[in-house]
Amino acid sequence: MKVNLLFMEEESYAIDDMPWNNKDLEKDLDLEILFDTMAAGDPYIRDVCRKTILNSLKDRETILWRQDVLRDAIDNQNLVREIYTIIVETVNQAKKRLFWINRSKDPQFVVYESVNVLKLYVKAIEGIREKGREVLPLIRSQGFRQLFDMLINEFDQEYLGMIWEHLMNLGFPRGIPVRGGLGMGNSLTGYTLIVPETKPDGIIKRIASLRDPHYTYVIPENDENSARALEEMRARSLSETADIVRESAENVLSFISRLREAIAFLFGCINLWNVLKSIGVPVSFPVPKSDADGGIHYEDLYSVTLCLRTNSPPVGNSLNIQNDSLIFITGANRGGKSTLLRAMGQAQLMMQAGMFVAAKYFSASIASGIFTHFKREEDSGMTMGKLDEELKRMSEIIEHVVPGSRIFFNESFSSTNVREGSDIAIQVINALLVKRMKIVFVTHFNELAEAYIGSPQNPTFLRAERLEDGTRTFKVLQAEPIPTSFGYDIFLRVFGKTDEFNELIN
Repeated sequence: MKVNLLFMEEESYAIDDMPWNNKDLEKDLDLEILFDTMAAGDPYIRDVCRKTILNSLKDRETILWRQDVLRDAIDNQNLVREIYTIIVETVNQAKKRLFWINRSKDPQFVVYESVNVLKLYVKAIEGIREKGREVLPLIRSQGFRQLFDMLINEFDQEYLGMIWEHLMNLGFPRGIPVRGGLGMGNSLTGYTLIVPETKPDGIIKRIASLRDPHYTYVIPENDENSARALEEMRARSLSETADIVRESAENVLSFISRLREAIAFLFGCINLWNVLKSIGVPVSFPVPKSDADGGIHYEDLYSVTLCLRTNSPPVGNSLNIQNDSLIFITGANRGGKSTLLRAMGQAQLMMQAGMFVAAKYFSASIASGIFTHFKREEDSGMTMGKLDEELKRMSEIIEHVVPGSRIFFNESFSSTNVREGSDIAIQVINALLVKRMKIVFVTHFNELAEAYIGSPQNPTFLRAERLEDGTRTFKVLQAEPIPTSFGYDIFLRVFGKTDEFNELIN
């Protein structure tokens, strides 16, 4: 049985399957609050959303497939909640039984508990099938339609009735019948379990079954040897059946677990969608493009995590360029440069998770890898200088990048002086561009940005807007760098104009 909600073909990955740089991505792009919002207090949903977003999709068809499924989920939110509730309740009950099943060596106990687990699963599948039947006329995505078509057609009433009958029979309500023979020394050999009908069909068959010739032997109460022999016969005859029923329970659990994983991600997306809608900010499904198409286009793009932290609409930014191989972001200090960089990285990750993004419109090429290199504050745990630490992280990135990767730099190599930092950055940027990487670089090194004005790389320059009175609008516009970051404005905002300061500047 295939789920095919998150993937066109059945795929899955464990929660601990993370990209090597997941911690940097989470820290630099401020993703913790995003995962917390999606989870809404459910740790399983948080884990699934975290690993699904960080394990970026690389092909356009799967991204669009997942987008269509998510649109259906948003339009049918009660359906997703009800399916998730059914699955969680079933899995919680089943796991308690499976814990003891996997530790038991008693075949009869294994058969009995495995049958009970299968009953839980069949009941859950029946419930999900009926939910799907109710909404099927409203469903548009192939992922949901394939799932519900499979449950409705393959698990019709006749088939489910047959399953329930088999499960009832495996409860052995009339004892455990075994067929066997006598071997050397009258030892028992060749016995096979016979699964009987729960009730013989018709009164004639019932009477006939009573008349069948048979012999009965009752073990004396204190005959321990006979009791052990009978116990051995029962165990050997049930052993194969126990393995089959246990394997069946595990196979159905695998299907239920994959469905739970997919529904948990959709549920998390619904939680985020509803929060953003309540704040009143735009959200949209992005347009993923192949690397050959190139370019990036966004309208009213904002940092989703800043929005969640402030619970208010942030300032949005817009851009439409064809060459996005190299983008520099410069301008006034505290003008929104790093915020825009995070917004771009967040949108790239969300797009490649098959999600909506925090923008009125967003379109970009699919990155073969997403990396961040942000300035780190010095702390007591660092065993090397800040520049050495930056270079070490850059070396690790270079070991993992592949052509088509997108790398977000934030004030990188600024732990040294302007000239040395600019020289290092220029060498790194040029080497990455040769290998067809795409770079977004926030810097206050004007010497670095100015070195690329009129260069063959033809970069795009963005600059944080500052009004004449020093006001930061947090708009980042397309403009070439200027030789100041207006640190004086920040000084005045913090300390104000004092007599001592006026004497110094006069």
